[in-house]
Amino acid sequence: MDASVKVTKTPVSNDPVLYDLRVRLETVEGKLSSLEKLMHNKDKIMRSRMKKTGTKIVRHGLRKTEASILRSRLKNTQAKIMGSRLKKTEVKQLLIEEMQLRNDEVDKQVITDLYKLRLDFEKLVKQQLTYVQHFEDLKKKMAALERLRDALNQVNKNVSSRRDLSEKLRELEGDLTRVKSAVAKLDSTATKQGTKQLTRGMPAFVAEVADKTIASVGNVIRFSRVAYNKEDCFSAETSTFRAPTPGLYFFSVSLNINSKGLLAAAISHNGKTVALCGTPNGIDFQASTSVLLELSAEDKVWVETYNMTSEDGVEVGPGFSNFLGVQLR
Repeated sequence: MDASVKVTKTPVSNDPVLYDLRVRLETVEGKLSSLEKLMHNKDKIMRSRMKKTGTKIVRHGLRKTEASILRSRLKNTQAKIMGSRLKKTEVKQLLIEEMQLRNDEVDKQVITDLYKLRLDFEKLVKQQLTYVQHFEDLKKKMAALERLRDALNQVNKNVSSRRDLSEKLRELEGDLTRVKSAVAKLDSTATKQGTKQLTRGMPAFVAEVADKTIASVGNVIRFSRVAYNKEDCFSAETSTFRAPTPGLYFFSVSLNINSKGLLAAAISHNGKTVALCGTPNGIDFQASTSVLLELSAEDKVWVETYNMTSEDGVEVGPGFSNFLGVQLR
């Protein structure tokens, strides 16, 4: 008995037609296998019958006619079997050829699709390169735009700063105008006051001890001789200076002691001691002091005895004993 033709299974794509052919081929192969088994069994049966028939012929001496008939039937049966086998082989071969043709068509289609895919892929690669170039250009443009934005922001800041400077300049101009006005007023007032001062003059005086004077504690030392008295600001009777106008004044006192005993003298401003001077216990000693005072109008300044050691008093002699004052501003 001939061996059955084996079908090589060729992998195909997911084409439904190929899949259907594959299923049909497998179904036909199953049926052919079943038919082959059936024919094999029949062949065995026929061979067994032929053996039995031959045995019958030998044993029972059948007629030659009957033997030829049986042989003819046997040949026909074998021919039918061989015909069915040939048909089975032809069907298999046809199915194999059909599948090969189908596979060739599928391969051609696959090759065509692959070629198209390759062309599409090359196009995509070119597009990607183009997109990359565009992206790089966009990055450069974005960087340029960011620099432009920074420059514009700086310009805006400068503009804001200039606006602020302009506003401050206007404010300063307003302040300058007000200052100029105030200066003009001060100049006018100063001119008027200067005219008055030039007309009136600065208060000043110089007074001296005329005769020997005995100083005692708490009493005003007498300067009865007035050598200079501008604006009549010093009184010889009271030995007191009276400020006619407010301002800064300078005062100085110098005392010549002609008797034994320690003497301390003070310049007093409205009864408050503002400067001190003193001599040791002896004869012909000189004591002096000076002071700057900011006075108001009608303030008074004088020289008085602050302390001494002699109970009978200390003699202040003429010549180098004087008291003076002058307005500085």
